[in-house]
Amino acid sequence: MTDIGFSDLQADVAVVIGQRELVWQSQAMPKILESNQLLCKTLYSVVSPGTEVAAYLGMEPLRDIPKFPRVVGYCNVAEIIEIGSSIEDVNIGDKIINFSSHRSYFTACKDDIVCNLGYELEPEKFASAYLFHLGLDAVIRGGVVLGSNVAVIGLGALGLTSCKMSKLAGANVVAVSNYDSSMEYGHIFGAKNVLKREEAQSLENSADVVIITTSTWQDWELGLKIAKQNGNISILGFPGRGQELPNFNPLSSKYLYTKQLKLINVGLPPEKNDSRGYTRFNQRDNMQFIVNAIRGEQICAKNLISGVYPFKELSQCYDALIERSTSPITFMLKW
Repeated sequence: MTDIGFSDLQADVAVVIGQRELVWQSQAMPKILESNQLLCKTLYSVVSPGTEVAAYLGMEPLRDIPKFPRVVGYCNVAEIIEIGSSIEDVNIGDKIINFSSHRSYFTACKDDIVCNLGYELEPEKFASAYLFHLGLDAVIRGGVVLGSNVAVIGLGALGLTSCKMSKLAGANVVAVSNYDSSMEYGHIFGAKNVLKREEAQSLENSADVVIITTSTWQDWELGLKIAKQNGNISILGFPGRGQELPNFNPLSSKYLYTKQLKLINVGLPPEKNDSRGYTRFNQRDNMQFIVNAIRGEQICAKNLISGVYPFKELSQCYDALIERSTSPITFMLKW
């Protein structure tokens, strides 16, 4: 069954076609909208620095997909501009959080809506919500409770969101970074102390939960040292990605066995609750919690954004994140 007809609507889509080569491709949108489809116009999207810069630099994909060409991005806030006839409880004009890549228009199903913001007047506030969700998942699955001692290694976007969510959970947070500007932001996002890596050696056996947001073996070894007996390590980074083999055993028994550490891959919880409520802290519910926290000003999401640029300047944003000349955290694109 078909529904709504359109003129020749073209979407601008960001595609990485080679190392540090990003192009904008024009993609024809369907002339006919199916009855179960939504037509959406992107309003804002936010760069997820680790994932997108790695793709831009041509690093090996984390999943079984081609290195090039690749679409990039997944932090999207859009407006619904047309609705198929069989869709209910969604309105034209609703602003939605979704996982579309960096593109100006797209079609989606109702189930692709992560959060419906309704007629939200400031949708840009929520474009970085998923980056906070990743920090929240590290906190929940890492077992952070009121009074926990948490060490966050790395103060990029995910390190900062992990600090914030750990602080909201009632933890005592210490963060580790060698960048002076990131150290300042660490305090803003809830870290009680921010130490450089050399100084952080003094934290040995001090953290109930370590959240590792970087990929170097140096930071992996530091995390093993910092974790205390029966501690948990939430892994938000990708240890060893782009690195030579380490000169130490990353699964050494002197850490894992003697301390009885738990290594927990985080960031990919169940998408939604099941019919009997067994997956309570799922992606949809967690994202709604983040949205409510932003609305209630428990989270100041704009502090994560180092600048807002026209969407066609995405490659310049990537270059700035690589060069770090102004120590950016991440950028928002306006469409």
